[in-house]
Amino acid sequence: MTEKITVLLVEDDSEAAETTRDTILDKLKNVDVVLERKIQEAEQRLERDLPDMVVLDLYDDPVGEPAGQPAWKKIWNTRFCPLVFHSAHEPPEDPVVPQDHPFVKFVKKRQGSDTEVAGHLETFMPHVQAIRGVNKEISAVTQGALRDVCLPIWAAQLESPDREDILKRATRRRVAATMDMAMVSTGKSMHDWEQYIVPAIGPDLLTGDLLHIVSRDPKDPSSYRLVLSPSCDMVTGEGRRPLTNVLVARCEDVRGFVKAAGLDTAPEKTLRDKLPGFLTRDQCGGYIALPELPGLIPVMAACLKELELLERGIIGNSEGAGITYVRWASVDSPFRERVAWAYLQISGRPGMPECDTTAFVGSIVKAKVNTDPAS
Repeated sequence: MTEKITVLLVEDDSEAAETTRDTILDKLKNVDVVLERKIQEAEQRLERDLPDMVVLDLYDDPVGEPAGQPAWKKIWNTRFCPLVFHSAHEPPEDPVVPQDHPFVKFVKKRQGSDTEVAGHLETFMPHVQAIRGVNKEISAVTQGALRDVCLPIWAAQLESPDREDILKRATRRRVAATMDMAMVSTGKSMHDWEQYIVPAIGPDLLTGDLLHIVSRDPKDPSSYRLVLSPSCDMVTGEGRRPLTNVLVARCEDVRGFVKAAGLDTAPEKTLRDKLPGFLTRDQCGGYIALPELPGLIPVMAACLKELELLERGIIGNSEGAGITYVRWASVDSPFRERVAWAYLQISGRPGMPECDTTAFVGSIVKAKVNTDPAS
């Protein structure tokens, strides 16, 4: 039997609380509704009840500060779950409520708004089990990492605060490595698109970041650029002088990669048989094939011989004034290193003049014949 979904309903108005609770229970199946009538207690209820979804009123006093804001901050920053604001007043500005987030909705209180709230929760339902599964897996991995890391660190008898800092850092590294190892231990292969980190990670540009031209259709491969500049040269911050121009490779239809592999006229069966061997190479004829992330990134190829220098200032983490390219995705390690190595193979080739190799070939053949036992 599927475990019940828990909805935390935070509402100080008794009539509105009962009406909304009854509507949720009537419209949604397999849910429990936990009611909290003191809005200022919502943050503590999040910790105690660990709800799968939240309906949050913001104000217990319309002229004061929003009592529900601490709970909203906690949900957004440290314990995310699908949320419906149900309030007579505008949503809070810290953090700003995103207008386009699929799991954060705002419903203004009015006659029948309880039905709208329940409707949003219903759209969340198919995804709640997946979110719960991710939370459980991460929690289990974190607790296991803490259990294992503590032993050697305490045995080393390090002095505080070194021990605390090492514990945090070592645990983070073990959590990341364990999540990757879990895939290996189950015998499941990665999806090809798992090399992407979406949205792009961190504030600074990284080697392998995928940039998208703001004004172009995301389905068009030619609207993307692959960052080739070294990550270490693009880090911003005090005392650093990051690059003012960023080297990128143009992306194009994946047929360029197929042609470079010499398979552009091959039948489908030949493509399916031979393409895997080319996809495992660092590059093929100066092309890197990039997989499709359904709905977000088309299958395409980056051409390491078609390069551009972009001004750093026109590249942003989101759209805005003066931004021409948006960081669409990052590429995870070791795929990031693969991008760097592939470009090095193209840009680092030594120039060789044309030579008459006839004598060279003759000497190799002669040496082989003279040392061949059968000769």
